[in-house]
Amino acid sequence: GKFEQAEGGTLFLDEIGDMPQEAQTRLLRVLQDGEYTMVGGRMSIRSNVRILAATHRDLTLLIRQGLFREDLYYRLNVFPLDLLPLRSRPADIVPLADHLIKTHVQIGQPRPVIAAPAAQQLEKYSWPGNVRELSNVIQRALVMHSGNIVEAEDLRFEAHQGNSSDIDNIIQTSQLNRNLKSREHELILTALEKGNGSRKLAAEELGISPRTLRYKLAKMRDLGLEIPTA
Repeated sequence: GKFEQAEGGTLFLDEIGDMPQEAQTRLLRVLQDGEYTMVGGRMSIRSNVRILAATHRDLTLLIRQGLFREDLYYRLNVFPLDLLPLRSRPADIVPLADHLIKTHVQIGQPRPVIAAPAAQQLEKYSWPGNVRELSNVIQRALVMHSGNIVEAEDLRFEAHQGNSSDIDNIIQTSQLNRNLKSREHELILTALEKGNGSRKLAAEELGISPRTLRYKLAKMRDLGLEIPTA
């Protein structure tokens, strides 16, 4: 089915080194013959698909261990590319982070930008988990940030990279952020009550734009908070 979906395009096979041997055999057959048969079908279908495969494992070692087919390896290894780990490509980190922000932010929501100190932290980190770990850090930052800027304090790296005091600091900072967010909610609700529910008057009272207030109110509704109506 994946070959049918990718017809005329590219099929990306991630972590090919973890593919079961039965699936390796079926894939080899398609690559050799250029044809496949749908499950339950009888007619062979000609395939016009470009294959990209990726793995973090040493396939030559897996071949020696009898875990990966040597003939499939040579079918796939037409144009090999060795990608450096993320820590060796610091210039790629912030552009990737920007792309991940765009991916994780819901359509219609403002897209935060990464502040310079936060960008510096991202570039200095060792990234043992490469792009997958970067994606996790960005998702956590989107939870922690306020406004439209991801600050350095919004970044939460993997706990195992630090010592116990680092973890304590993360917990304390997280609690502080929760307290600040709760206080912000109180101020917004007070301003709304003071203005009899008027968003315009509340925004003026808080010293923020009506658009920013609407964004914050939407976040509060998502948390289940009751918002006064005008």
